[in-house]
Amino acid sequence: MNTVKKDRPHPEIAEAAAVTATGVPTQAAFGDIHRPLAGSTVPPRQVRVIGLGCGDGRHTVLADWDTGRTAHEFTLHAKPVLARVAEDDRLNPGSGCERCEGLMGCEQPPRVNGLLGIPGPRRPRKRRSVSATDLRVHSRCPAQFHLTRVLHLRSGEPESEPVRRGRAVDDWLNERHRQGSCRGATLPATLPGLSEAEQPPALAMLAQHLLDCPLDGLPPDEHVRVQPRLTAYDPELDVLLIADPDLLYTRSGGWIWHETKTAARRPWEGRELMETYPQLPFAVLLMAAGVPGGDPRRSLIELEMLYESSSGCEEIDPGEPETQAEARRIIAELAGPWAVDETYAPKPGGHCAGCEMLGHCVAGRSHLEAW
Repeated sequence: MNTVKKDRPHPEIAEAAAVTATGVPTQAAFGDIHRPLAGSTVPPRQVRVIGLGCGDGRHTVLADWDTGRTAHEFTLHAKPVLARVAEDDRLNPGSGCERCEGLMGCEQPPRVNGLLGIPGPRRPRKRRSVSATDLRVHSRCPAQFHLTRVLHLRSGEPESEPVRRGRAVDDWLNERHRQGSCRGATLPATLPGLSEAEQPPALAMLAQHLLDCPLDGLPPDEHVRVQPRLTAYDPELDVLLIADPDLLYTRSGGWIWHETKTAARRPWEGRELMETYPQLPFAVLLMAAGVPGGDPRRSLIELEMLYESSSGCEEIDPGEPETQAEARRIIAELAGPWAVDETYAPKPGGHCAGCEMLGHCVAGRSHLEAW
């Protein structure tokens, strides 16, 4: 959709080449299955797999093999992967459930009626998935939501410094947390993807985290999950709810949902944290509904804020009735317009200046020219 993927898995390339070399040409009429085309077809002697970036127009040859090489690459690389997939009977709920025909009869993901606190759309819609980030982006601009979160378009322009810094910090913390606590860890000299001037603030934020890592002192028999995919399903709305906590770990029978944010300055004190970060009320509603499980009386949501010269951690009890009511209000206000939106009209404003989709948006450009 945007640029050619440089890290496309070799088994995927080998499978594409093998299907091209040995597959039977078919055609499907509207509403019908694929049926073989009439007439004889000469098998190819050479197969070429090309990656094309529809956004920048660039292309690259991923494979250019004769049929003998194609068969060898498939047997060596793709066949073992496909065999593991075919033999694996574990349930792995996630965004893929959106297109699964077996969802209604599946024990996963857990069913939660009315979690978003909104009525259904005026007319039937295809099954959809939604996350807190989806709702936040849609609230800012429906057009930006549709282009980036549904069509997955990306701009060729470099990302902003806060985005690059946050990703670099998150990547290092995720890798470190997979190994355990950050106690005694040595900071790297540099972080990938950041310029020389961007390195000191990011490293300073990591140093603040090392002073009080949430995994410090955690008993070895507790469970730690780094960026797990959590999913729930609302049958009334036919909507999948998706969340990816930065860190999820058990403590004394309860689950701790930990989010980490990097920022140049503290958030505005006049606005509640759950309104500033929709991931928090989303987490409250999921944990109150029993996702991911554990003892709800011992469960907690943590928000760790990392700055250059300080840090802070706020705690939210998802079991408090007042907290749940506030979370329902915030999420319902965000989800209501999203649930019924069918046009995704642009909503010009000050955010247009930093929007990565500005090149696709006439309304945004007109707003900035008149501003």
